[in-house]
Amino acid sequence: MLPSINQVVKINIGHEHQFSLKSRIAEVSENEISIEVPINEETGKLELIPVGQKVKVWYMSNVHGQFSFDTIVVGRKQEQIPLLILTKPVVSKIHRVQRRNFLRVPVHVETAFKPLDKQDWTVVQTLDLSGGGMQVVLPFPKKVMTGEMIEGWIVLPFKNGTIEHISYIGEIIRSEIPNQKTNVTWVSISFTTINETMRSKIIRFCYERQVELREKGL
Repeated sequence: MLPSINQVVKINIGHEHQFSLKSRIAEVSENEISIEVPINEETGKLELIPVGQKVKVWYMSNVHGQFSFDTIVVGRKQEQIPLLILTKPVVSKIHRVQRRNFLRVPVHVETAFKPLDKQDWTVVQTLDLSGGGMQVVLPFPKKVMTGEMIEGWIVLPFKNGTIEHISYIGEIIRSEIPNQKTNVTWVSISFTTINETMRSKIIRFCYERQVELREKGL
């Protein structure tokens, strides 16, 4: 469950900087983990974390999901690039992050879904999105069966110009017509089967979106 060499990780220093620092695993030894000096994703600048600082490390496993552990910066060293040295956690102190902890952000991106046993695709826009699911809006009133299993895809346009297509299997967990005058239906979907690499892309997109909203003061 430990992160592997060259794996991208997120560094949290207190709640005010949650998920704003990005780094990469450089070395893993018996008692220590060395990481590249992290970059503040909001400013694009290196973040010089002092020795003795407690931090939380977050990372994704392609098989088992998202994990985190608490550690301490115990030193620095200069290789080809500057590195920070962290204490290596024991396995019992590594925690799997539950889906309810996934960041959910308001965002409008294209998505489509259909019942597993049918071929009628519905193309709609999301209202919000997280690593665990999303809410979409149907531009017409429609009664959707709670508990129905669906398959679908999502288009994620990243700020760097890349576009990712995410596929998933999901479950309808709620639907409602918020206002009879608007003629729309809100549908909440939970991802029940999704490749963890795909999920990590959704999570990265959500944090990118959060930074964008923060910059706009929203």
